[in-house]
Amino acid sequence: MGRKNKEIQEQQQISENLNTEKSSLIKNLTRITQQKLKMQEEMLQKFVLILNAKKKKIRELKKQIIEISSRKDQNLPEKDLKIN
Repeated sequence: MGRKNKEIQEQQQISENLNTEKSSLIKNLTRITQQKLKMQEEMLQKFVLILNAKKKKIRELKKQIIEISSRKDQNLPEKDLKIN
C-alpha cells in the first residue's frame, strides 16, 4: 500500500506542477497578446498619419495639374512648380 500511496503523491505533484506551468503560460500568452494588440494599434495610428499626409500631397499635386492645364488652355505662361 505504501508504494501505491507514493505513486499517487508523485502523480499529484506532477499534476500540480503542470497546472502551475499552465497558469504561467496562460499569463505569458495574455501579456504577449496584449503587447501585440498595443503594437498593432500604434502601427495603425502611424500608418493613418502617413496615409493622410500622402492623400494631402496627392490633392496638392492634382490641384497643380489643374492649374497648369488651365494655364495651357488659356495660353498663359506656366509658373514655376514647387514639388516637395
